[in-house]
Amino acid sequence: MNQLSDYSKIVVSITTNEALLIVHLILHTSNLRRNADWLPTAAFCRGRMQPKNGKQAGRRLAAEFIRRWTIIFPAPRKAKFGNFGSNVELPDFRQPYWHPLCIDRNVHSDTRESVSPRDAMAKKTIRDLQISGKRLLVRVDFNVVLRHDGNIATDRRIRAALPTIRYCLERDASLILMTHLGRPRGRRNPKLGLQGVAHRLQEFLRGANVELVEVDAPRKAGRREPSDVVLLENLRFDPGEESGDEQFAHRLRQWGDIYVNDVFTACQRTPASLFAVPKLFPHGSRVIGLLVEKELRALDSLLESPRQPMVAILGGARAADKIGVIPTLLHCAQKLLIGGALAFTFMKARGLGTGLSRIDDDRLDLARRLIDRAGDKLVLPQDHVVARRLEAPAETRIVEKEIPDGWYGLDIGPKTIERYTAAIRGAATVLWNGPLGKFEDELFRQGTESIVRALAENDAITIVGGGESEAAVEQFGLVERIDHVSTGGGAFLEYLKQGTLPALTLIDEWY
Repeated sequence: MNQLSDYSKIVVSITTNEALLIVHLILHTSNLRRNADWLPTAAFCRGRMQPKNGKQAGRRLAAEFIRRWTIIFPAPRKAKFGNFGSNVELPDFRQPYWHPLCIDRNVHSDTRESVSPRDAMAKKTIRDLQISGKRLLVRVDFNVVLRHDGNIATDRRIRAALPTIRYCLERDASLILMTHLGRPRGRRNPKLGLQGVAHRLQEFLRGANVELVEVDAPRKAGRREPSDVVLLENLRFDPGEESGDEQFAHRLRQWGDIYVNDVFTACQRTPASLFAVPKLFPHGSRVIGLLVEKELRALDSLLESPRQPMVAILGGARAADKIGVIPTLLHCAQKLLIGGALAFTFMKARGLGTGLSRIDDDRLDLARRLIDRAGDKLVLPQDHVVARRLEAPAETRIVEKEIPDGWYGLDIGPKTIERYTAAIRGAATVLWNGPLGKFEDELFRQGTESIVRALAENDAITIVGGGESEAAVEQFGLVERIDHVSTGGGAFLEYLKQGTLPALTLIDEWY
């Protein structure tokens, strides 16, 4: 390849398996793999490449690496990654994976066969298909929060799907959208119909026709104009959606020529619309939308090559929901700051008093093992805001280290706030999931609000995930100042733990 001869280089012979691993990593480092001004492979070169199509150039370069069984390394082993403007330390590729997403720099092994690529990477997107004149069956997440009067409380999830919808309409594709709303449990519930969602979507899509139709009206699908948008009625009105029923999947399959998954929030589950339906589409016609692509890009770049130092903050109510992701975060982050009710399980594991605070006794042994393994990486609160009762108004006070008997821990204290915000200010990458206290009540809001404001004021790459964390960022009016606010809660954590999600395994790869 002529491009390779333009750079001074050190050529190192490697095995075929090593070449595949290296190409796999360099093509998916950070968010440079698509629409960036360099290829990720430029990290191994002393120059700048500006291909018209980064993906195709990446394929050609990968093929050349494998053909020659060589790789180009820079000297020294650091390189600037395009627009980030900061040095990113390149991993030692001869080390095996410790986690599907992270390379263990502390383990050395000559067992090349122990390395296996992550199957959630490089999914084909709507950008990779010719969609003009096609019918796209798009699974979106319009599971919006409703007020008591039935009106939409926040339309953020509808707005999150707009880039995919507009991309398709601009290319003369016909859109059939499907979503669920609430928990009707397989029965028709007028309060959970999608009329309000369809009306709000119509307001966003001026010039397009949004029509709400029943799932069992597929004959209309063949008479659509390119500017038409069909919204299928609430999928959960049919019990086949949550049970993954194949007959219900066949009824949905009739609506489209191409299947698009644009609902990251539910990819850890296996409802019919996310699991059974894509199985019915031929290979080459199952892709992700722009929202899911954005989510995967953010998480992949975070876990594959985060800017260091990286700080992770983990809170929330239940240790059972969060503790499984801690090994991954301990591996990738310099510090893991614990708060919320999650902290009390770790405090009890250390032999500290927790008062009436919520404890997950089933996770105490795992918490002890994590504490032993983590050392000073895992940081617990120094002080707490405690109260006699869970609801405000309540008698409160600040205590250090332990929670007294008869009291609830409901927020982190001022010393912990100072320590945690200082860690955020010194970080280059920050991941936050789960509130640090009962932020719904003003008495116990200071810890969570301080963390959110520290994230917003920092120049670090900031990623926020989880429903309550998302709600807190919105409540404090700081969504626009966070680099990425994930739409996923359980999916966010599951992806961090496993490196893939069940629904994503059915999407086609682009290479």
